Amino acid sequence: MRKSVWRGLFLSCPFLLSCGGSLPEGSLSSEVPPSSEAASSPSSRYEFGKSIDPISLPEAEESKSGVGYEIFVGSFADSNGDGIGDLNGIRNHLDYLASLGVTYLWLTPIHPSSTYHHYDVEDYFSVAPEFGTMEDFSSLCVEAKKRGMKVVLDMVLNHASKKSPWFQAALKDFASGYSAPDSYKDDFVFYDALPSSSPSRFYGANCGGKTVYYEANFDSNMPEFNLDSPSLRKRQQQILSYWLSAGASGFRFDGVYYYYYQNDLKNVAYCKALREFVLSKRSGAYLVGEVWPSSFGNDTISTYSSSGMALFNFLSSVTGSSSFVSYAGQKKKAGVVFSDIVSVQSKTQGGTEPVFFLSNHDQDRVRGYFSKYKDPTERLLKRKLASSYLLLTPGTPFLYYGEEIDLGGVRGNANTDANRRLPFIWKENGDEARCAAPDGADYSGDQASLGAIDVENDPNSLLNHYKALISLRAKYPLFQKGAYSRLSGSTLEDGETFIRTVGVGKIEYGGKTYYLIHNEDVSPVSFLLPEEAGEAALLDGVYPDGQAPSVSGRRIQMGACASLLLEKK
Repeated sequence: MRKSVWRGLFLSCPFLLSCGGSLPEGSLSSEVPPSSEAASSPSSRYEFGKSIDPISLPEAEESKSGVGYEIFVGSFADSNGDGIGDLNGIRNHLDYLASLGVTYLWLTPIHPSSTYHHYDVEDYFSVAPEFGTMEDFSSLCVEAKKRGMKVVLDMVLNHASKKSPWFQAALKDFASGYSAPDSYKDDFVFYDALPSSSPSRFYGANCGGKTVYYEANFDSNMPEFNLDSPSLRKRQQQILSYWLSAGASGFRFDGVYYYYYQNDLKNVAYCKALREFVLSKRSGAYLVGEVWPSSFGNDTISTYSSSGMALFNFLSSVTGSSSFVSYAGQKKKAGVVFSDIVSVQSKTQGGTEPVFFLSNHDQDRVRGYFSKYKDPTERLLKRKLASSYLLLTPGTPFLYYGEEIDLGGVRGNANTDANRRLPFIWKENGDEARCAAPDGADYSGDQASLGAIDVENDPNSLLNHYKALISLRAKYPLFQKGAYSRLSGSTLEDGETFIRTVGVGKIEYGGKTYYLIHNEDVSPVSFLLPEEAGEAALLDGVYPDGQAPSVSGRRIQMGACASLLLEKK
């Protein structure tokens, strides 16, 4: 039987904590007197930074699909039977990912951490032992490159773990007044007294008999970096250089909206600085920033994309209650999708491409949104339509691991994100690579039973629909680079029949005009293109119900939840 060795989640911490990880939280330390001598002693100094001989990545033709794939490392594939996904598990399944057609492998944080999710980093220069070694990481990068994929590492530069030796050294330095050139006191946001502005964002720490206050916007366990500190910026550059040398081909920067509290301009400026530095080290690096504020709109897109860094676009927030998922799940929404795509595309600056997704590790799984469709055929058709919306959209779409096999998981009454990060299913039976559920997960709702290996030869499977879409995307660059607009609204007239479930998008690319048509209905439709569209010829498409389309001039016949690509004559 497999044994899970997932580390436990952080519990709520008292307002006051002690410097020095061995002391009970909230206690006073008599072991660290407030003196520069104690602060500079070998036992209290933190040796920052490591070097590594840069590895040489193989030259290989990269995938043309422009599709990302997020892997929650501990839940993807286990290589050693301990119940935890690891780097070698990912490497063992690179052929599967290559067959899917993905370009970028986004790995959630792999650094040592006290939590199962690893977004509170304790050592930026190491791989968590449960995930493997530095050699394993570099090997993964090399093998991925051979298959046309880039490894994109999740990099948390907004905060560290309060258990980090880095933070503990900084805390001691600030409390003692140690200010030599090797001091860390400016690397985090410290105060002698509790700030009167937004005091709930600050927590107390007793160190050497002195109470010090530090900023932590997410959690008391995640103290904020002081990004205004030149020494901190230099150290973060060391971190990025180290992982680029180890084989990383890019970074997904976590929480860039919170780099500076409620200061968009400084956030964007730091994103620009990060981008310039990384590209100076690796010209072809892929960089994307997470921006997820409480109010996310077109102005936010415009502001943050000006950094030149690709930007995650939370479409559900942009449009209020709509998203690719809700478009697919409702009626009379097919035409709206193009309006929102146009809106995001028009506000994206800096030569970047928008990044879209159906869900990620912070959101409920897509499967749950379609549970209202009790007929399994209808449910599958609608689920396929959602993926068609995503993968035939300009920019770089990202898949969340397991999405292609309709993996389930919602936060639920347990109020834990662990339920959104459940193990990937490789096989229904005899699955040696399947991981144990993360600590805190208690999901017992609707879940897929068959795994990727079980359905790979089923032409009607969701997995093969994803493969067909990604292949189609790679075949026609217009899906990535084309300029989209909405054609004639969501209502098309065909004699006495009004079609309200068909969306027609106009795409300009390479001096030609194309039409992308989605049918959201679970039944076939027949209609005429608007007169302004003129006549068109069928180029390609995906047909979830197996019904071949018919295109004659302006006359269109298409199957349930089908998507067509036409070229204007």
